[in-house]
Amino acid sequence: MNKKWIFGTLPFLLVSCNHYERPKYLTRNWHPADGYVADSATAIKIAQAIMFEQIGEEVLEYKRLNAKLEGGNSWMVWGALPLGDDGAPVFGGYFQMRIDKKNGAVTEVEIGK
Repeated sequence: MNKKWIFGTLPFLLVSCNHYERPKYLTRNWHPADGYVADSATAIKIAQAIMFEQIGEEVLEYKRLNAKLEGGNSWMVWGALPLGDDGAPVFGGYFQMRIDKKNGAVTEVEIGK
């Protein structure tokens, strides 16, 4: 009698447990359609945060920050120190960084001093 009850209710329990569906916003493999770094402003903010860790507060002096989407799949972010007193570019003092648009991974960094 006991075995019949177990074998009779076990399939019911397994089916009822598998019926539950997770809401779409809780799925593990959700990715934004435009990638995690969808625009140039986001790419520049990521570059500033990483460069702050690398060179410190000097990164705040990099005023001319630019970002350009290359090949539709990565952002190239670059910046340079402000112009000198005479209006000419300062020798050295630049950085460039490539950021993957899909997942935000930094794939290339170059710092010139």
